[in-house]
Parts: sequence; C-alpha cells; structure tokens
Amino acid sequence: MIGAAVNPLCLLTLIDLPLAIWYFRRMQKQAPDCSWNRRFWHFLLGLFSKKEEKSLAFDGELKGNPDKKPETSSGSKSKKKSLRMWLLRKEGWILQLFRLAIYVTTIICFIYYGWNVTNERYVQKVNHIEFFTYHTNDLIVNVGGRIKRRNVDAEEIQARIKEVVPSSEGSLYSGIAQGKNLILIQIESFNDFVIGATYNGQELTPNLNALLENDTFYFDRFYSTTGVGNTCDAEFATLNSLYPNEERECYRMYVDNTYDGLPWMLQDAGYSTQTFHGYVKTFWNRDEAYKNQGIQTYYSQEELEMTETSGFGLTDKELFRQSVDILKTKQQPWFAFMITLTNHIPYEMPEGMATLKLEERHEDTTFGRYLQTIHYTDEAIGMLIDYLKEAGLYEDTMIVMYGDHQGMNKETFEVNYYMSDFLGKDYDFDEMLKIPLIIHIPGLGEHKTITTVGGEIDTMPTIANLMGLTAKTPYQLGHDLLNTDEGFIAQISYIGKGSYIDGQNDMIFAIGKDGTVDSGNCLHIPDGAAMNLNVDLCQKNSDRALELLSLSRQILDNNLIADYVTH
Repeated sequence: MIGAAVNPLCLLTLIDLPLAIWYFRRMQKQAPDCSWNRRFWHFLLGLFSKKEEKSLAFDGELKGNPDKKPETSSGSKSKKKSLRMWLLRKEGWILQLFRLAIYVTTIICFIYYGWNVTNERYVQKVNHIEFFTYHTNDLIVNVGGRIKRRNVDAEEIQARIKEVVPSSEGSLYSGIAQGKNLILIQIESFNDFVIGATYNGQELTPNLNALLENDTFYFDRFYSTTGVGNTCDAEFATLNSLYPNEERECYRMYVDNTYDGLPWMLQDAGYSTQTFHGYVKTFWNRDEAYKNQGIQTYYSQEELEMTETSGFGLTDKELFRQSVDILKTKQQPWFAFMITLTNHIPYEMPEGMATLKLEERHEDTTFGRYLQTIHYTDEAIGMLIDYLKEAGLYEDTMIVMYGDHQGMNKETFEVNYYMSDFLGKDYDFDEMLKIPLIIHIPGLGEHKTITTVGGEIDTMPTIANLMGLTAKTPYQLGHDLLNTDEGFIAQISYIGKGSYIDGQNDMIFAIGKDGTVDSGNCLHIPDGAAMNLNVDLCQKNSDRALELLSLSRQILDNNLIADYVTH
C-alpha cells in the first residue's frame, strides 16, 4: 500500500495475490470437493458470466458422474453453456498460458521494484529498508504472537556483562548539565563525512561547524548500531543502551517489556518527557512503544500543523519551530526527543528549499540530492538555536545530536562512485557506518573532539553522566565515552553479526559472507586502508561481539529489567 501511495504502478506487484485469496476462499465454501485448478479456472469463467456458481455446481456434477451428459436447451442459455463446456474441455493450455503471464508479470515487477534497474526515485522510496521491514515484520509479529519468557540465570548474565562491556572509570564532567533541559535530536540518515566538509567552495554544515567551536563535545569515531528496524532501532539503542537484533524491530518485538532507559531516568529526576516527529503516529509502532519507553507525550503529524512538508512529512525547520513553541509553554526541566525527516531517502525537496549550488554532473543524482538535504537540515539546526534563544531557553538546555544510520549506501554503484570521488579514497564501511555524536552544553567553556570509538549504544550512559543520573538496573551494554579510553561495539546490519568496531586496534572487522572469521576483512579506522587479518585476534573479538548481542537478546527476551523497576 505504501508503494501504491508513492506510485500507482507499484500495484502491479499485487496483481495476483488478493484475487487468488478472495476467489479460493469463496469457491472453497461453494464446492469443497472441487480441485484447485477448476476453482481458479471458474474465476476466469466468471469474467464472461455472472453465473459461475451454477457452472461450478455443473462441473461438480460432471466430476461426480463423468458419463453424464449435459442437458440441452435452446437459445442463449444453451449457447453459453456450450461455450462454458468447450472452455472447460480446453482449459489445460489456456490456463497454463494465463499462469505463465501472471508469473512473468510478477517476476518482472519483483526485479524492477526490488533492484530498481532504472534508478527511479519513487522506487527508492518504496525499497527503503524501513518501509519493507516495517510491514513485513508487522505481519510476522501478528502471526507469530508475543515473545514467551523463560527462566534464566540473571546473576550469570550480569557477570558476563561485566566481562564483555567496555568499562568506564572516573567522574570527569559528571553532573555538569544536571538540572538543564535536554533536547535529543536524531537526525535522519546523517553521515559524519559532511561535518567540516566543503563542496564547490560551500560549507555543507556551517551551523554545526560553528557549534563545534564552542561548548561542545564532538565524537568523530561514533557508529550506528542498528538492527533490522533501522531508524526505530537507532532510537531503541540510544534510549536504552541495549542492542537491537536482526529479526525484527524492538518497538514491536518487545513493546510490552519494562524499561529504565533515559526517559524514565529523567522522569525520576522530575522531567517531563515528549517526542516530536512530523510523520504518522503509528509508524514503527511508536504510539504503543513510547508508553513503556517513558515518553509521556508524543507529538506526531496528527498533533502538529503540517504547514510545510517535504518527502514523507513535516520539514525539519517547521518541526523545530513548532517544537520550541510547545516547549516554551512547559514547566522546566523537560526532555524533548526530536526526530528529523527531511534528510530521508530519496532526498527530495520542493523547489525553492534547496540552497546549495550543485555542479551540473551532480544534479539529479542521489549524491547531489543528499548534499542538498544535509545542507537544509544544517540550516534548520541553526534556526533551532535561534528559536531557543528567542524563547529564553538556550542557556538552560543541553542539545545532543546524532545520526540514526548511514545515508549513502556503498553498495549502490552511483553512490560509491561519487562518494569515492568526493572523499578522494575508496568509499567503504569505515565511512559509511560512521555517524556524528555532538553534545552542546551552553556555558561548558571548552570544546573537544573525542576520538574514542563508540556507538548509539553508548549515548545513554554518556548523557546520564553529564546530567548526574543513575540507572536502577545493571542491564546497560554501553558505557560513558567521556570516562574511558576503550571503545568496542558490535555490529548487526550491513556488515553482519560477528562483525565489530575496535578502538584499541583501530579496526573495523567485517565477518565473511559465509559467517566465518577466516573469510572476513579488516579496515584501518584512521584511513580506511585494508589491514592484514589476524585470525586469532579477530576470532576473539568476533566472539565478544556475538556475546554482546546474545546478552541483549536474553535481557529483552526475558524482560529482566522488570526485576528492578516498576512503572
């Protein structure tokens, strides 16, 4: 249905399934002994006559008594019956031709829309992983039912967490943002390479660049830790410091679990909690998931005014303006989780919104459109700062921003070509998986670039330290990036389970396609160069990465957090 909304031609992919389901259910009730071939053929006969029921019953009589001959009658009724009988006798080759046409059409549609052979933008919208996984997983969850809990050794799990999760020691910057409002912004498809970069003599992110020069921590070796849910799994990992999985999105799979993530910790500290997102409330099951995540109020497109739209929903500039208008009416302190949308594939904006001057060769390319929407989102962030200052909220608000996942997929030939040209090196997973984490605290008095490897899994512990918050449970699989030198995160999507990013060895390891370490490969984080494969080291760290994912799965499957908190 999403495909049809984007372009009606996508309905071709559904040409046979609804008709088949409707017809077979109907015919099963009318003639349970009739063969599947004849039920299907009777549907075709129904196109010529409204009396397919009589035809089916008549055919049933022939099947029960093959020697019985049809009664003759005069006039048009006799002719119709004769035509129907002739068709039934000749159904074999006609039916096979019809089936062949259906199968060929389905295969062509699958190739065209699945592989996007003509690089159509509306197909990019349909094919984006978030939309396919959302509806596929929705079906799986409804058919499969709820997760069943089982008894586990919680003490053993906690001991293993201490062994494999990177440790943080010390209290550097602890509580320096305590009592401040918190704005947490998840920026759609935001790769790190745009930070500080110029294009054709133009800064891609001038507002963010200026922000990094004052009162800001910038983490330049920060990576996405998403699962199959992509955007919503980025939220889940960020808010809860738990890994998602490769099966389905956590907002559906674990919607009824108990949590003690960032929103709950802030509620315990006297904060109100709200989310702002300019798309439909039910997408990714957010309207249900947020209840147990600790979000008290969810402002979606149903509550916001859709004054200016781009792509799938409200523009970032309007999202920020309306959010601040609402926040300035709230009692402080408050927590606002904002999810942007304009920088969403296929990166299209209405005419007049694009302000970056592109080279002719980059016009109407995914790369060029991406730079345009990135530049627009940066402008929106600059406007957000201005809105907060005008409302008198800026000085008392910590602003945290991060990308949810990659926006430039290296597996796409055109993207890989233009990205490699832009970067001056081969575009590989070292750049593709890297997203920025930016923490801006007005009055901090310093700015610093943190090179410790981290991921979305580490965001909650890092923010908790800055705001003087304490978790009630031992079930966190990330750590505070401001009080550690060790960085290690497991990977799930894109490079596969068993892959990892290791700060101590400056290494990104991608598991082999056959699932073995021996066939994997390593990239050097500083320059993206290929590294020699140390099988023993990579096997040890791959096992550690798998253990992290297994621990997260056990915590969630068995709802272990419920042993510590009730809400």
